[in-house]
Amino acid sequence: MQQDNDKPNDQQATHAQDEPQGDGLPDAVTAWLAAPREVLTGQAQAEHEAAWFDATLDAAGFFAMERITPVQAAMLLCRFSPHDETLRDAETSTTDETTPDDFKRLMVTFEDRAAARQGARSLPDWMAVAAGAGRKTHSWAVRYAKHYGLYGPPAPHREAEPLPSVGPAATAPQSVTINVHIQVQPEQPPAQEPPPPAPEESPAPAAPAWPITKPQRYKGYSAPLHRLLAAAHRDGKPRPTAREVVEAWHTDKPAEIAKMLTDGFDYYDAKGNTKPADLDAIRKAIERMTSTR
Repeated sequence: MQQDNDKPNDQQATHAQDEPQGDGLPDAVTAWLAAPREVLTGQAQAEHEAAWFDATLDAAGFFAMERITPVQAAMLLCRFSPHDETLRDAETSTTDETTPDDFKRLMVTFEDRAAARQGARSLPDWMAVAAGAGRKTHSWAVRYAKHYGLYGPPAPHREAEPLPSVGPAATAPQSVTINVHIQVQPEQPPAQEPPPPAPEESPAPAAPAWPITKPQRYKGYSAPLHRLLAAAHRDGKPRPTAREVVEAWHTDKPAEIAKMLTDGFDYYDAKGNTKPADLDAIRKAIERMTSTR
């Protein structure tokens, strides 16, 4: 069980996945709090917050899944990790934004929707169900999804505006008689032009010859590495090498990476400590995500 440092409730068990204080904290939280870091704002703060959600909730893994059960969805949307915490924890614990009653209402809504309409639902699908039912959820999921462009409210519906009336012509019509003599000339058929040539369609990019496999759980730098490989695979590009990964992250360093080096980098582990990864380790990680075995 974790504890939160944002306005704890003296009458209820406090659940915290932010930055807890006090004795008996998990090693991952204690190490993360003790690690030196700069004061971050804006995009950098959002990147570090997303990395924190990946480490504590496996956010990237759950957002990538196509089928999330009602129990998993309700736990995640109340900021409980289905990997590390139990249904009992969610039913009896309070987070910095939600209460046990909020969790129970979500469960009732999700189970009713699942029984009424069968089918796979992703985490963004369950977020939309909760929003449509007016159920309270923890704000972490919306912040994370909006950061990666995975979720957003629907565009508001706008009614067509009536055309404005102009001058006295908009009042009662007046009857007018006009005598006009028209001499009609025989209409000449227009000259037929040859049809334009059909536009040439650009060939679709050929599917790359290498496969890609999503890890069962993201650890260390596996989440940004999988995103980089998936983008290259989607664009039909060759499989990136370890050197190309390092060069790409020199230009745009992910939040999971602590420091870029000439032939590798230092990354944050689940406890907030930094570990090195050289080209050989990166190459092996790429092979694990692109192997058919």
